[in-house]
Amino acid sequence: LVTKINADSRVSLIGVVRATYGLDCTWTAAVDGVNVPFNALTPTAQSFSRVAVRNNFAYGLLVPGSTFVPGSSVTFRLKANFAGDNNLYAAFSEINIKVNAAPSGGSVDVNPPSGSALSTPFVLSTAGWTDDAEDFPLSYQFQYQTIASQQLLNLQSRSPANKVSANLPAGHSSSGNAVILVCTVFDASLAAATLSTTATVTENVAIDVTQYVNDQLSNFDSVGDVNTV
Repeated sequence: LVTKINADSRVSLIGVVRATYGLDCTWTAAVDGVNVPFNALTPTAQSFSRVAVRNNFAYGLLVPGSTFVPGSSVTFRLKANFAGDNNLYAAFSEINIKVNAAPSGGSVDVNPPSGSALSTPFVLSTAGWTDDAEDFPLSYQFQYQTIASQQLLNLQSRSPANKVSANLPAGHSSSGNAVILVCTVFDASLAAATLSTTATVTENVAIDVTQYVNDQLSNFDSVGDVNTV
């Protein structure tokens, strides 16, 4: 049995044991066939009495997110044996979990690389991403900020479209009028990778900012799409 999880997701497993004698039970994990130590939120080794396991007894394992490397394949094994004797009546069951890796190998580009605030149409695009076949289709989010400490603002919410065209505000003169442009690409399981670039956006004194904002809000009212604002 193979399943797939995102790297930051918890692993929650339930093993069921049954015997007419007491059992020692142990959870282990192996990556590429090699046992590896790991932290768990529940005990990985416990002993249970004959009374406890005479009917189907659930022994769970909970592993915190970000324990295993993205792209790795982890085999979890639950081993049970006669209490006090590691080799007597030993049996085990396994499950293989693949740790999902985010899309990789892509690039982000802005064209033109410079222009005027609220008047130049900047096209932000991304391409070249690879991932496992089962993790497609990909989706894309585009955001910007005029300073690194600012909250990211949306140009395009997560969407199948891998490019967006938008007018941008002027960058701060202290940073050379650079506006930070951020692309986040998601796979079908929402594992995400982020790239950024910059565009140089200078103030356009010919633009009436108040009128521009009013026009954009009117456009939102008519279209109903926040990405048009």
